[in-house]
Amino acid sequence: MTTIYIVLGIVVLFVILAFIKEKIFVYEDGIKIKDLMYPLTIPHDTIVSINMIDRLPLLIYRTNGTGIGPIQKGYFTVKNSSLEHSENATLYIRNKNASAIEIRTVNGLVYINQKNDELTQCLFDEMKST
Repeated sequence: MTTIYIVLGIVVLFVILAFIKEKIFVYEDGIKIKDLMYPLTIPHDTIVSINMIDRLPLLIYRTNGTGIGPIQKGYFTVKNSSLEHSENATLYIRNKNASAIEIRTVNGLVYINQKNDELTQCLFDEMKST
């Protein structure tokens, strides 16, 4: 019986950690995403492009990520609409139906959005200004 409580406690802790909001910092030398499960640092010299997109690409499958409903975090494979193949991407998504910031780096794709289009646009403007 104690084993069940321990396993249940670990599952609840995992779910709570997965959905704690990540913190995104934009510095002169790069972008740092502080997240308990999927932290990421993107140096400016590795960034190929930063764009706003209207919608996320189709998520083909989850490589190592978590998500419930509109919140998706972690490593996914996405279907790139402009290309015929799929690509690996790191997601920090709070709303699957809102616009997103697409950061293409030499190491792959990163998609970030906030709860709504206005917050995502503010974050995009901050990234573009540096």
